[in-house]
Amino acid sequence: MYHCGRMFFFFVVALLVLSPVSQAQQSQDEACKLSIYSSGQTIYISGVAFSYPHDLMFKVPGCSDLVVVSYPSSLEPDERDKVPAVNRDDNFIQLEKYLKDASQKKVHVTLSGRLDVAKPIPPGVRNHLGFLFDENGKNVGIYGFGSPAPVYKYRLVLQSVVSVGVGSE
Repeated sequence: MYHCGRMFFFFVVALLVLSPVSQAQQSQDEACKLSIYSSGQTIYISGVAFSYPHDLMFKVPGCSDLVVVSYPSSLEPDERDKVPAVNRDDNFIQLEKYLKDASQKKVHVTLSGRLDVAKPIPPGVRNHLGFLFDENGKNVGIYGFGSPAPVYKYRLVLQSVVSVGVGSE
């Protein structure tokens, strides 16, 4: 049993380290629409949605960083009260259906919600898989959003699925 748990841990760490999304501190492309928004703004944005083992992810065309999509129910209680509940209409149900169907190539969506942007990393602090450490190696916080490691710069707290469809491109 111990051996299986240990192998699973190393698999998760390897996936995070080898994955291009573990580089959450990448500079934004100039064409990235996300760079014009401030943390806390409610936005409408289009892109491609897909599921990772722990997170619903969103890729915005022209942006190198992925966006973690969170439901308001996953937020801390004091934060949850400030965000409207998700509109679970036909578009929302269709999105969930497409994401569960592994044969779908790409799920194109327009989402609405509150955009959260991770704070810049202070000088003298290093980021290791979303966990921040000072010069002495003491953990001083987290960088961004996501599970199991907070490696993503952006989080969209979902309010509604405005449109949804599938395609190969």
